[in-house]
Amino acid sequence: MKKEVSIYCAYPYKIMNVLLIGEINCGKSTIINAFLAEFEGSIVGYKTIREKTQLDDFFGIYLLDINNLDQKLNSDNKVGDCFEDKTLFCHKDVFERLGIKALKNHENTNLVIMDELGVLESKCNLFQSQVHQCLDSKVNVLGVIKPRNSPFLDSIRSRPDVKIIEVSKANNTEVLDTLKEIFRR
Repeated sequence: MKKEVSIYCAYPYKIMNVLLIGEINCGKSTIINAFLAEFEGSIVGYKTIREKTQLDDFFGIYLLDINNLDQKLNSDNKVGDCFEDKTLFCHKDVFERLGIKALKNHENTNLVIMDELGVLESKCNLFQSQVHQCLDSKVNVLGVIKPRNSPFLDSIRSRPDVKIIEVSKANNTEVLDTLKEIFRR
């Protein structure tokens, strides 16, 4: 039996920006990885990794260029700290430097990856501006957005040119098929 894929958009618009939303560990990034494994165009963007390294008391959040996912996790790409009480600290200078760099040449590519957009960057105004520039462009965007409220995230979700696809563990295959169909157009 085929699972239903829930897709919603602020109002009908030509789809170019698709963001996945869902609970932690439901497969959002896995779906993007599977999509990219078959994608034949050029990409720019980034992926955030939540990992415990020798630098971290609890967990660090690292930003990696999507075209260089093998780079070492270190203070040069550590954009945040996640503490045991679930509070976050943003390394704004690193986030804005690396995040903007990863998205900078979006006009010269086929697809922009933003994995993921969250509350950590709520005070990173330059990065937020770069995200909106990418969403405003004629280049397709595929990403993940946290299911949390913040002025930044709400501004993205309310855009008429952003399609949100809800992901659950039960609908991963269907969401991947939906992405292939959307980006085949």
